[in-house]
Amino acid sequence: MAQTKPKAEPKPKAEPKPKAKSKSKSSFDLKQMLIAKGEYILLAGAALMLGILMLMGISHWGSAIDPNDISSKLTRPAETLQRSINDANANVSDADLAAAKLPEWLEKKPNYNPIPVSDFKTTGPLFDPIAKPDTKKENPVVLPIGLYQADLIRAAMPGYDITSDNENRGAKIGVIVSKKAGAQEKDKQQQFAKTIRDRGQAGLAASRNLGQGNKPGGGPPMPMPMPMLPGMDPMAFQDPAGYGANPYGGESNTFNMSAQRFEKAIEYVPLDELDKAIEQGKTPAMTVIPLRMITIHAEVPYKRQVEEIQRALRLPSLTDAQAWGPIYDGYEIQRRVTRTTNSGNIEVIQDWPADNKPNYQFEDKYVELINSRKLADHFEDGFLSYFISYDMALALPLPQLVPEIGSYPDIRLESINATIQKFRDSGKKSVEPSDLIKRLQKRPPREKLYTPQTAQGTGAAGVFGEGAGFGGPMVEMDPGGGMPVVPGMGIPPGGPGAPPIRLGDPMNQQAAPSIDIEQLLMRFVDVDVQPGYTYEYRIRLRMLNPNHGLTKEVANPAYATVTELFSPWTQIADQITVPSESYLYAINPMDFRKKIEDEYSKERELRDQLQAKDNQVVVQMCQWMEQVRTETGGKREPVGSWVVGEIPVGRGEYVGRKQYVKLPLWSSESNQYVLREAAEKIVTSPFKKNVPQPKGWLVDFTTKSVLVDYEGGKVTTRSATGKTVTEDAATELLIVRPDNKLLVKTSLVDEKDENRKKITEGWDKWISEVEKRKSPTSGMGGDNPFNRDNP
Repeated sequence: MAQTKPKAEPKPKAEPKPKAKSKSKSSFDLKQMLIAKGEYILLAGAALMLGILMLMGISHWGSAIDPNDISSKLTRPAETLQRSINDANANVSDADLAAAKLPEWLEKKPNYNPIPVSDFKTTGPLFDPIAKPDTKKENPVVLPIGLYQADLIRAAMPGYDITSDNENRGAKIGVIVSKKAGAQEKDKQQQFAKTIRDRGQAGLAASRNLGQGNKPGGGPPMPMPMPMLPGMDPMAFQDPAGYGANPYGGESNTFNMSAQRFEKAIEYVPLDELDKAIEQGKTPAMTVIPLRMITIHAEVPYKRQVEEIQRALRLPSLTDAQAWGPIYDGYEIQRRVTRTTNSGNIEVIQDWPADNKPNYQFEDKYVELINSRKLADHFEDGFLSYFISYDMALALPLPQLVPEIGSYPDIRLESINATIQKFRDSGKKSVEPSDLIKRLQKRPPREKLYTPQTAQGTGAAGVFGEGAGFGGPMVEMDPGGGMPVVPGMGIPPGGPGAPPIRLGDPMNQQAAPSIDIEQLLMRFVDVDVQPGYTYEYRIRLRMLNPNHGLTKEVANPAYATVTELFSPWTQIADQITVPSESYLYAINPMDFRKKIEDEYSKERELRDQLQAKDNQVVVQMCQWMEQVRTETGGKREPVGSWVVGEIPVGRGEYVGRKQYVKLPLWSSESNQYVLREAAEKIVTSPFKKNVPQPKGWLVDFTTKSVLVDYEGGKVTTRSATGKTVTEDAATELLIVRPDNKLLVKTSLVDEKDENRKKITEGWDKWISEVEKRKSPTSGMGGDNPFNRDNP
């Protein structure tokens, strides 16, 4: 067998030899050079740049202009121009002057009025563009009051003659003898007596809470500056005498609620014994009660508040929001009272509170002075009832006034009046008093203070007939007096035992104002004001929280625990000063002399005593009097009106004295003002038994001012023909006041004074109307259930 040769193993390939480098390629390495020589290169470059900069600086320095040369070139033209200006002979053309005149906007100083921050208060949460919308409810912001008007009212209201006994802290009521009632009238007697007794005792309790007297801080009023609040009656703030507050009168002008009247037909019995007096045929007597009060009417932004509730409660429409509110629960008041002393310093009687709480319990004062005595309330014009929400305690009722001597001012708020005009143009029906009371009856009771009452509600209609309250609406009412009303829900709603109002209930929609009413009308009444004092107010609204108790529906559970929400305090911008109620005028003495001659033509001796002498001038004194006093026992008779008297005065004599004037005083027998004669005899004679007496009532006009000198009056002159002529000339008086200040009064000026004309015209009209009455017509009769014979 042939053997096979083994295959030879392959030889390994030889590695290729490296090629030789080309001798023509450069061997320079920039990177290696920068690493090795970079710092030297940078230093060299910096040195080069420094050298260049040095050369440039040397070149610039060498070519610089001499500063003295520049200054000289500027100074020489300026001096030349100044010499030209100072040269009086320099000719300046009108064209040059016109061209040099600065425009008016440069010469006139701009007037930048600061914008009050309060005008742009944030009434809602600020807009946050990146915030996540919250679908849960939050508490709405309570919007503050808007525009307002303030009025000073001096008048008299018919009322029950209830006096307080300061010693025994009890109360008495004036009664007048009537006919005894039948047996079937006993229930009415008892109900009526209970109504009057409860109101009188409530007024006494309120006075105890507030302390003695009506004057804040006590003491006599002091003269004060008299700034006028915009919108107020300017006639009420004039003081032509310049005396300040109450300079005249030797007695206090503050009405004394504790004093008893002088009228002989009246007797006073304890209030607790009124039932017994009525059974004996004695019924309460009607009197007049003087009122001095400041009223503030303000707009409440109702529609905007509904929109705020819609936003806060995430509601789809305004109609849905109305079912949740707003339900206001009245308002709160902060008050500051000041006066100016004789030295010109401001004395603070009542200051702003240190905390955020109210410091003036105005409701107690209202109960004490008005609600406990009034016969009936004043019902506004029918359209105003759409704006006034008595059921939410936004407006205190205004007592009815004696129309002869007082009335309420009109509402001057433009938005309210504009809406009323739209209602009239559209033929919308006005609200009658009976409709208003029926509407208020639908709400659960809280208290009767904010309910307007008719004469039947106070019991006056049953005593004084249909004339009670001087023409007030006669609406069938419960003899207990007043309509039950809830001003909001209350805490708890409706008071103890009252069914609660649930927000969102259709009942609220029925009672809510129309959405066309953009503004509600709030009314605050301050009956505790005196002349010489300045009053400042802050007002905030109180609204019931629609989220109260709805813990699971609000964004924060704390929202649901708040019962009431408050608006920010709104301060009435202007200080309200109650001005002087006494004015002095110089008048033509000839008119006074003629008046005395006509009235006492048959009583020569009396005429000579009352007539102005040749060495006297005549002053006219106008004073708003709450009351006049009798000469016996310190008793008083209420007036509540301006009283005018003309008084002769000579050089060196006190200005003013006790003077007889024709003064209408209230008669409880005839229930009207009558001209009553004073009972005292001041003129006596040992030779005559019945000496004629002055006509009228003795009124105290005494002052401590003295007539220093005068010109005019009865003047005797000689004519060109030599005839002697005596005539009454215009008078000019120089008077020194108790504060040693001089006062000049001129009859030519005073007789044209608008304030004097307004007062005297009203006075003359009142006297004329009282004199024309042929016989007093008593209101005690007709439908009076206590004035009937037994059947």
